[in-house]
Amino acid sequence: MTGIFMDLLAVGVARLSSDPSKIGTRLGMTLAFIRFGVLASNPIPGAGIRNRSERS
Repeated sequence: MTGIFMDLLAVGVARLSSDPSKIGTRLGMTLAFIRFGVLASNPIPGAGIRNRSERS
């Protein structure tokens, strides 16, 4: 599923760019913004699972 997400992201950025020489820069900036969400998304559910198992 993540492979499809990454492929569609690159296609979308390339499709929205009017200047082909700036596609790499725009894709890099898009991925830089996405990485914050990816970094925060994994520890949050893990902390919830750990707290639930400690209460049991």
